Amino acid sequence: MEEIQKLWFERYQVPFPRGLADKEIAGECLVSLDTFTAGCISSFIEKKGSLDPDRIENLVCFS
Repeated sequence: MEEIQKLWFERYQVPFPRGLADKEIAGECLVSLDTFTAGCISSFIEKKGSLDPDRIENLVCFS
């Protein structure tokens, strides 16, 4: 868990690339995907390694 927290803290400090702000992949807005994924990672860390079923289902849909 410590390694995940460390990597997340490092990644969280990096701003979203401006050049990708209006881009989509497979119809998904990259900014929205980044925001949603960040929320999932934060929740995972906060809940000590677990995610609620809705977040898991949404992550599966993005994969």
